[in-house]
Amino acid sequence: MILLSALRPDIYSLNILANCYCLLDFVDLGFSVLANIIKLGFQPDIVTFTTLINGFIHSNQFQKAVPLLDKIVKLGFQPDMVTYGSMFKGLCRSGDNAGALKLLRHMESYGHCMPNVVIYNTIIDSLCKDQLLPQSLLLFKEMKVKGISPNVVTYNTLIRGMLTLGQQKEAQGMVTEMLRNNITPDVDTYNTLIDMYCKEGKVGEARDIFVHMTERGFVPDIITYNTLLDGYCLHGEMNEAEKLMDLMVEDGCKHDVFTFSILINGYCKGGMVIEARAIFESMISQGQIPNIITYNALLDGYCLRGEMDEAEKLINLMVENGCKPDVVTYNSLINGYCKAKKIDKALGLVQEMHFNGLSPDVIMYSTLIDALCKDNQLKLAHQFFEDMEAHGLKPDIITWNSFLDGMCRNAQIDKAVATVKEMETTGMVHDIFTYNILMDGFCEANRLREAVDIFSFLTTKGLHDVCAYNIMIKGYCKEGLLAKADELLKNMEDNGCLPNEGTFNTIIRGFLDGKDVRRALELVSLMRIKRDSKLVWYLSPLRLEVESFGGSNMIEWFNNLRGKYKDPLWWDIFWSILWGMWLRRNWWVFDGKRKEIDDLIHKAISIVGDYDPGKLFAAVQRN
Repeated sequence: MILLSALRPDIYSLNILANCYCLLDFVDLGFSVLANIIKLGFQPDIVTFTTLINGFIHSNQFQKAVPLLDKIVKLGFQPDMVTYGSMFKGLCRSGDNAGALKLLRHMESYGHCMPNVVIYNTIIDSLCKDQLLPQSLLLFKEMKVKGISPNVVTYNTLIRGMLTLGQQKEAQGMVTEMLRNNITPDVDTYNTLIDMYCKEGKVGEARDIFVHMTERGFVPDIITYNTLLDGYCLHGEMNEAEKLMDLMVEDGCKHDVFTFSILINGYCKGGMVIEARAIFESMISQGQIPNIITYNALLDGYCLRGEMDEAEKLINLMVENGCKPDVVTYNSLINGYCKAKKIDKALGLVQEMHFNGLSPDVIMYSTLIDALCKDNQLKLAHQFFEDMEAHGLKPDIITWNSFLDGMCRNAQIDKAVATVKEMETTGMVHDIFTYNILMDGFCEANRLREAVDIFSFLTTKGLHDVCAYNIMIKGYCKEGLLAKADELLKNMEDNGCLPNEGTFNTIIRGFLDGKDVRRALELVSLMRIKRDSKLVWYLSPLRLEVESFGGSNMIEWFNNLRGKYKDPLWWDIFWSILWGMWLRRNWWVFDGKRKEIDDLIHKAISIVGDYDPGKLFAAVQRN
């Protein structure tokens, strides 16, 4: 319009016009303005060319921006730091790290404008985001050699890059160097460190960092609070999480949707869905609108508890409020239905996903394959496995293990072995669960020798896993090799692997099946010492054994024990057995021996007083 008016434009107004076109992504019109500048007899200046370069960057035409920069340099123009800054930001934003590094060298060769800390920080940040840490560290070293002092942004970027790659030790070293060079940490530094400690499970250390930053006068922002809150919630420290929520209010930091979502997720992961729902209602009453993350967190809580009716109600509410389900939503629902053994509904959701334009991910395929294998639908599980690969998704170790477990459950151990070899050809590394599944499969197939070979391989590699020991102990017991099972139990602790309740229950059952009650009782005593736990629910093997004796033999057995052993453990055992038998209503073994039973119960009550003696004693008296 200026050109068509009676007013004669100047270079400044024409540059403004070119900039307007470029900001609207009409770079071609911007060049038309350049043509008019020349036509009107004006000399384009650095502002003109910088505007056009920025136009290319703004419209993501980086391949045109770099040649234009080279051209204006050859014309004698000297781009300033603003021009270069725009170029570097554009190249890095597009992921063209090679182009950014090439431009850095060109900038140095031109000589009129040398890179500064901002330029280096931009490239280092891009490299770190692409997990190219070695290259970013080379640039970090280079800038120091050239006398460009790294600032807090430089260090923060490198610390984040190291933590992304799990290099906690190196990140801590970078923090030390930062402090040694008198670089004062900022809120971003503290947030990064808090996040690091929370992800390591060191929530106490994260809290110490939080306290330290406030003592030094830094004001935590919403990211600080949410990061620490997430740490508490992930580790089940919900009381501390609630205290932090209160502290946020005291410090004037308003809860946002992520704050509430984190807390809801924490409660749901701990099985406290009622509390999670209360938080959900509270956030709405405070004017916060739940997002997809909020809904998914609460939905997962319902699904994990098998409350699928509530899950469906929440989905309806979610859709009514304009929040569209995503893959995570469907994953939770499918997992819930699979756990509830409603596989048909889960499969129906897969079809619904496709209809809604969503593609299943590895997690969903793994969930379905695992459920189908446990439901003995191996053929359909295999179809999903093939479908997964056909869609370009690589099965992870969880998928493979689910498939292997299904084969072993269905007595297809040879097919499972072949599948393990197939895993190796794909480059998939076996984990301890893979070996445990195979060992258990061999034991169930009465191929103990092959299970022993796998177990020996694991122990030779220094892998001592309690589940692996339990599987082998069960295998030995099944074959009647009780001495071998007992020896393995003794070796466990020597190898730094502590037996658990499953270990003791398995071997006690084995000795009872082998009619070696004395050794079984010795193991019960050992279990009590090692586990320091009451035995009410762990003594089903002993209870069954007592029932097999008949009433008079049982009384004689316990009277002998009472005379031989003074430890209250035996009364604990006796009490536990009586309690279990009362639950099963197996009182026929007491016929003709009620007086002796009464005496023993009174004695047990006086020693073991933390069960429910009144209820049990009344039941005995009624019978």
